[in-house]
Amino acid sequence: MKKQFLIVCLLLLSLCSYAQTLTVKGTVTSASDKEPMIGATVQIKGTGNGSITGLDGDYILTNVSSNAVLVFSSIGFDTQEIPVNGKTVINVELKEATELLEEVVVIGYGTVKKSDLTSSISTVKGEEITQTVTGNAMDALQGKVNGVQVASGGGPGTTPKVLIRGVTTVNGSNPLYVVDGMPVGDNINFLNSNDIESMEVLKDASAAAIYGTRASNGVILITTKKGKAGKTNINFTTSVGFQTIAKPKMANASEYKEVYNKRYTNDGSTSNWNDTGATTNPGGTDWWDTVVNKTALVQNYALSVAGGTDKLVYNFSLGYYRNNSQFDVGYWDKINIRLNTEYTFNKYVKMGVDIAPRMESWEDTPDQFSSAMSMDPTTPVFKPESEWVDNVYNNYQRSYNNQTWNPAASIARSNSNSREMGAILNAYLQVNPIQKL
Repeated sequence: MKKQFLIVCLLLLSLCSYAQTLTVKGTVTSASDKEPMIGATVQIKGTGNGSITGLDGDYILTNVSSNAVLVFSSIGFDTQEIPVNGKTVINVELKEATELLEEVVVIGYGTVKKSDLTSSISTVKGEEITQTVTGNAMDALQGKVNGVQVASGGGPGTTPKVLIRGVTTVNGSNPLYVVDGMPVGDNINFLNSNDIESMEVLKDASAAAIYGTRASNGVILITTKKGKAGKTNINFTTSVGFQTIAKPKMANASEYKEVYNKRYTNDGSTSNWNDTGATTNPGGTDWWDTVVNKTALVQNYALSVAGGTDKLVYNFSLGYYRNNSQFDVGYWDKINIRLNTEYTFNKYVKMGVDIAPRMESWEDTPDQFSSAMSMDPTTPVFKPESEWVDNVYNNYQRSYNNQTWNPAASIARSNSNSREMGAILNAYLQVNPIQKL
């Protein structure tokens, strides 16, 4: 009796084992046109095991548990989860993700559903832009749009270079910026990144049909945030950060002297090395630490108040941004104010006013990186008064052993600064006598 019971148990175990490892195959098709889907992902839920569909939309999975769940997914389609339940053939139809197809995109002369769009347009949401703290929203566009190259200006307040068509861009100029339907030129330093709802980058030549020759380098459409009917929302965001720059490996005084003299030896000539620095400045000068090695403070503050009623909606924002340079002098700061209002008279007529005053201040950042690296380390920051020479060169202390001007002196005498104020005003009246006109 025990022997028979053991045999039955072994048979049941073998059946269970067989039931736990199945080979599942099938096809994946599109629900809209019933066509096979190539490259759709079929994965066993909770594991890293899976496959992708072939040219005929077919797939095959081995060693699948009878109680497993298969996950079918593809870009632009709703993901489906189907239990195996012991089946060996599972065919699936994937439905298109309607929330993606219904997304509205601004195209310059109105808005269309993304599914109806045929020209080359890329969309970037405002949330993606504010992930990067920057004074110019174009710096935050780096790496977010295919075919768009953004090169930072390199200093506080400088305008980044934006190339939409690469080297084929006419004269290497920036694209045309259009803010809320209003062309504003090729610089949006005046705009606070926190005010941006979305950006649309028009890449192809069809943009010229809307904006003419100004669109020869592409167009970037910017939609700012608007108020909504309902309770008033107040938001305040702030961020403070630091910018640093890596210090290059520099030769000290003895290493510089050795290399300097070796050059003349290799040329078969006599070195003109000036040993004055060895007595007046025996420790040498680290010009990088003296001139460049500063931590630049970056500050960003933004306040917004938005709300409205069924008739009137509004959005007010106030922003302050400041970026210091890597030197003792040089900075850029700006104050932005923006007010958007819109009043609806009836279902046919509404009007609005957008006003955006700003004030920017610059203290020019000196370009002394190369001087800090090429200035010889034997020269002191300040020469003894006995070595002063009463001529035009006295204003710039030249080094003992090369022709570089003293970068510390150049920075100390830097006093270039400027201030700019301006405002953008855009008033509009919208009449819609026929729905969807």
